[in-house]
Amino acid sequence: MSPGPPTAMLATMTDPTATWGQHGDGAWWAPALSLTERLPGPGGGAGAPRPPRPGFVAALRGGAVQLVQPAPADADEARLDAWQREFDGRLDEWLADLGADRGRLRALLAESADSLAARVAEPGWPAFVRRAVAAAPLAAVAADGPVPWADGFAAVLAPFTATALAALRAEPAWRAAEPVAELAELERDFERSLTSRLVRTAGRTLVLELNVARVGGALRGESGAERFGDFVRQAGTRPRLAALAAEYPVLARLLAHCCEDAVAAWAELADRFTADRAALVRELLDGEDPGPLVRARTGAGDRHARGRAVAVLEFADGRRAVYKPRPLGVHRHWNDLLRLLGESVPNAALRRLAVLDRGGYGWLEFVEAAPCADRRGVERFYRRLGVQLALLHVLGGTDIHYENLIAAADQPVLVDLETLFHPEQGPAPGDDPARRVLADSVHRISLLPFPLLGEHGALDVSGLGGDDGAPLPTSVPGWAEAGTDRMRLVREQGRLRRAANRPRLDGTDADPQEYTEALVAGFRAGYRALADTAPRLGAPEGPLESFAADTVRVVARPTRRYATMLEESTHPDALRDGLDRDRLLGLLWRESADDPRRRPLAAAERVELWRGDVPLFTAAVGDGRLHSDGRPCGPAPADSGLDRTRRRLAALDRTDLYDQEWIVRAALATRSAGPGAAPAAPAGHSRPPVAPDPDRLLAAACDLADRILARAHGDRRRVNWLTLEPITDRQWALMPQGAALDGGYLGTALFLAQLAALTGTARYAETARRAVRPLPALLDALAADPAHLDAVGAGGFTGLGGIAYGLARLDALLPDDTGTLGGSVGTAVRLTARAARTAPPEDPHPDRQLLSGDAGCLAALLAVHRLTGDPAAAAAADHCAERLAATPDPTPDGAAHRRWALHRYAATGRAVHLPDPGPARPLSPAANLAAARTPDTAAPSPPAGPAADHSLLHGDSATLELLLTGRPTDAATRAAALLGELDHSGPRCATPAAIPTPALLTGLAGIGHTLLRLAHPAEVPCVLLLEPPRHPRQART
Repeated sequence: MSPGPPTAMLATMTDPTATWGQHGDGAWWAPALSLTERLPGPGGGAGAPRPPRPGFVAALRGGAVQLVQPAPADADEARLDAWQREFDGRLDEWLADLGADRGRLRALLAESADSLAARVAEPGWPAFVRRAVAAAPLAAVAADGPVPWADGFAAVLAPFTATALAALRAEPAWRAAEPVAELAELERDFERSLTSRLVRTAGRTLVLELNVARVGGALRGESGAERFGDFVRQAGTRPRLAALAAEYPVLARLLAHCCEDAVAAWAELADRFTADRAALVRELLDGEDPGPLVRARTGAGDRHARGRAVAVLEFADGRRAVYKPRPLGVHRHWNDLLRLLGESVPNAALRRLAVLDRGGYGWLEFVEAAPCADRRGVERFYRRLGVQLALLHVLGGTDIHYENLIAAADQPVLVDLETLFHPEQGPAPGDDPARRVLADSVHRISLLPFPLLGEHGALDVSGLGGDDGAPLPTSVPGWAEAGTDRMRLVREQGRLRRAANRPRLDGTDADPQEYTEALVAGFRAGYRALADTAPRLGAPEGPLESFAADTVRVVARPTRRYATMLEESTHPDALRDGLDRDRLLGLLWRESADDPRRRPLAAAERVELWRGDVPLFTAAVGDGRLHSDGRPCGPAPADSGLDRTRRRLAALDRTDLYDQEWIVRAALATRSAGPGAAPAAPAGHSRPPVAPDPDRLLAAACDLADRILARAHGDRRRVNWLTLEPITDRQWALMPQGAALDGGYLGTALFLAQLAALTGTARYAETARRAVRPLPALLDALAADPAHLDAVGAGGFTGLGGIAYGLARLDALLPDDTGTLGGSVGTAVRLTARAARTAPPEDPHPDRQLLSGDAGCLAALLAVHRLTGDPAAAAAADHCAERLAATPDPTPDGAAHRRWALHRYAATGRAVHLPDPGPARPLSPAANLAAARTPDTAAPSPPAGPAADHSLLHGDSATLELLLTGRPTDAATRAAALLGELDHSGPRCATPAAIPTPALLTGLAGIGHTLLRLAHPAEVPCVLLLEPPRHPRQART
């Protein structure tokens, strides 16, 4: 950050008599008020309103703006325009949600601090700031050697910590705890915890002031470290601290709130501990007196409800207990269900934590992580975790991430169950049936692996994730040249610190993917036990009913989003004026402006973020209405968490178990890295071949199609599938199929439609139609708002070129009296042409020319033109060919795809420069096939043995496509071997752990399409090379 103009703190370094700045001691605090606190009338004002200034209040009520000291009008309008731009033209909506309008905002932006202070009662926090400033020394203390930066900033803010500690000591509840606690030790914990928060809150501002002082020549010392020490000594004096508060009144407010909330939370903890100690010892510590309380660590969780946080308490004898400032009824009733499951599932013996529930808060047994003695212990851990996964699924759990699970030897222990019975609160899953299924599946729990994406890649933060030392996906703030006068904020890549969620064996965390079968077995056993006891569990007086009055937390948006907002809102530019902080916090409103579930919660989120808390929403299990700070908020829910759990319990059956098990396996497989990572190895001995006659090939293709249909999720309108999709070079994700040809529902539909055309089977054709039903509307939306064209791209498989090709093929294969598909082909072609024109000149992955680059786009457009005769397709192909001819050959694969596509373009009679084939080089299967179809190119040799999978991308299906080009005998032999493997062990997809997916390039659709090619090569074109059928308007069956 740049040093900026001289500040009030710098002024005090030359004039020690200056303190509270230009507004004096009376008005310095006023700019820290939020927008709603400045509004007159009900709900406005930080305290009881003072007699209003008539002119200003009239302006706020719609009259003329009459201010004592108005700011320049042009500056006001420029500032208002900046707000409008930041809210994407929706400023008026945001203001209306806050009970304001643009006229009120304009007046508030122009109002002086003196005017504001004169009409709004002073809140309570400025008095705390004044006491803290008064506690600071008048003059700087003598230097005592170099000081670490955190200690230096802590010294600057020490008057705040000392004032808070004095307030804590004055609390009767704190003094009353002396007989059962070592207060001196606890006060040290209090100081450490509070100081850390204060330094994080003020750090950016202090660094800015440090740089301003350096540039202004106000620091003494020979080295950067000495000048840093001089800064912190001066900054901690009374004049400088007062000047800091006057310059950054929002910061002063945050520091005061932090201190006041810490005092109240620690006093409350002491009061509750004193009252409950006897019961705590009896229920959690086996009745054995542990001695006095000596430690209280409060950094174990987020802070909610005015600084309250989970605390780990330690006694003199070393034993510990956990304090939770929220209701623990859910955990108590969870224990009841664990007991029932332990009785129903053989050898489960699930550990239950002792709970002391006190209504609004409670105490929990502390669980210590411990290693497993042997591999069988690890297997027992994952089997037991699978049993609990089934229970979490039925109870609608979510947010069970790696910090909420402890591996206590062979016992998985969940220590945070506040998000069971979770209502629908995230973005609505829309009309995609597969997305709806995933949103209400076992994947929702967050216990199974899921990637958190960022500029540095992906990170698994699930209950099974949290890999020690894994790079964080997004940059985190850090300090360069810390402890010197050139200290500055930088963004750096952080690393994840090891948690205690994974069982350890021989000093190493056990990889959950290696224990997939144990986890699945436990899940299956728990699922069946719940299904068998469903009538008893869901009965009116059954165990589920005991949860009805319990309170749960509702996660309106990811906690990390709130944490980021709190971090970024400590920027100095947001700490001078509360309106600027409001503008920054308004980002959450902008993110949810079109979300009917979350937009009504934005006002409550803003209030809690202003306090420095992570927003907390709660609901009763049997009610579902959301509350924030005890007040209802948000729209009335359609049902409660208990209602949804009852429906989920009633829906337990074999089909759902089949679907949930696939999701469990697929999610675990995503921990493998790389495209096609860790596919199942080929069998160690050959399978008996099966004669590849057309009928047998068609029968095998029908078997794969039936597998695809069995995995479909549909409603009356459409159908879709869940799949594994590569989202980075080294990361896969479980998600619904998108629209793309390579891994989306379009490719799956193309296989089904081709099979229907050959067999006349209506269910395949009907499923294909329902699968692509959303595509016309999707293309129309993209045409209306082409901002996302670059992200979609024009590629032949991953982009719009592939969509145009797939739709043109489907229009030829499927009867469509409405002409919807045919009309959408033209839209797709126009969008492809536009995307190709705006694409960057060089593909970021030149070895993927076929999938996402110009080569695949050109081939797709040529096929569309042959199928439809659309001149727009020909024109777009001309543009692609021109770009492709000018593209260098950075990789062998890219060169092979480029030469093949240009030869195919030249075959249409158009003139183009054909590149030299160059020397023969090792190529991928798809590039080998492209080379084999290119004249004057050395014929590549197919792989000698079976591939690692059966896929069309780089498996046996790709090899068969190559053999069909001039080696029919070898193709028949390899086809017989493929049929034998399909009969014996089923298909192997090019996915992590060979998880079966419906995709065209990596999954079942591609394998099936290859079988159709083998059965009827004259009728079925090569989809891997985006070929059209030999007869452009292929006959429909």
